[in-house]
Amino acid sequence: MASVTYPDAVLRPDGQLEGTRLAKITRRTDLKRRWHSWSGSGRDLKRLGRLVESLIADRRKAFASEFDELYDSTYGIRADSKASLDYKEERRRQYDSEFGVTIRIDHGGASISGPVDEVLEEMDRRRVTNIRLSGDFPSLSRGEALEIEFNWNWALDPVTLRVSSGDQGWANQAFARLSEEIDVGKPKTNFFLRPAGSVFLAVVSWLLLGASLFLIFENFSEKVRSAVAVMGGLGLGLLTALGLFSRKLLPPLEVVEEGGSGAAGRRLTIFLTSVLLAAIVGVVVNRIS
Repeated sequence: MASVTYPDAVLRPDGQLEGTRLAKITRRTDLKRRWHSWSGSGRDLKRLGRLVESLIADRRKAFASEFDELYDSTYGIRADSKASLDYKEERRRQYDSEFGVTIRIDHGGASISGPVDEVLEEMDRRRVTNIRLSGDFPSLSRGEALEIEFNWNWALDPVTLRVSSGDQGWANQAFARLSEEIDVGKPKTNFFLRPAGSVFLAVVSWLLLGASLFLIFENFSEKVRSAVAVMGGLGLGLLTALGLFSRKLLPPLEVVEEGGSGAAGRRLTIFLTSVLLAAIVGVVVNRIS
C-alpha cells in the first residue's frame, strides 16, 4: 500500500530537522506478512537481529545523504567554513544516533529490552511469552518502521513481520530478506497448523481411532458402539473447530536449546504412532475375540 503526502517541514536555524523537503511528494510502502509457526534457538534470534541491524544501517546511510543535501541547500555550507562544517557534522551525528535496533522480551509479567545480544543472554526460553525485534528511527523520519514479533498469546498467526518506508526499494529488500530468514525457522509440522492441515490431521486421526474403537467394541451391543462413536466424534470435532487439536499437540512457537530440535516433530511422531498402535490393537483384540 502506498500513500502520498506533502510535507511542509524545514531545517530550523538551530540545526534541527523538521521532516524533509527534498521532494514535493513522498511515497510510503507498507508490507506485512504472518507465519503460522516458527522454531529456533537463541543463536537464530541473534542472526535475525544482526540482519535487522544491517538493514537499519543501510537506511541510516540513505538518510545521512538526504540530511547533507538538505542542510547544504538550506544554509549553502561552504567548504572553507570550518565552523559551519563542524556544526553540520555535530547535527548529523546527533541525527544518526537515533537509529538503532531494540529487542524486547516478555516473561509473563516481567520484561526486558535493550541491545539484541545482551537481552538474549538473559532470555529464559521456557518462560518467554513475547519477543519483539524492532528498528529505531529518528522521530522525524515519518512512516519508517521495521518490526518482527513472536507472540505466544496469539494462536492463529503468532509471527508477524511489518516493514514501512518512504524508500520502496529498501522496504522491498528488507521485507524479502527478513521473510527468507524467518522462513528458515518454519518447522516441518507447519502444514498441520494451517486450517486445512489441522482438519486433515483430525480426520486421519479420527479414521484410525474410529476403526480401532469399532474393532474393539464390535462384540458389544449396538447402543454401546453408537455411544462411543458419537462421543468420540463430537469430542474430536469440537477440538478441531476450536483449533485446539493441532495447536495443543504441536506448539506453533518454540525457542529451543542450541543444537536442539523442537518438540512439535517428536509429538507428531509419537501421536501418529500411538494412533496406529491403537488401530493395530483393535485388530488383534477383534481377532482374539
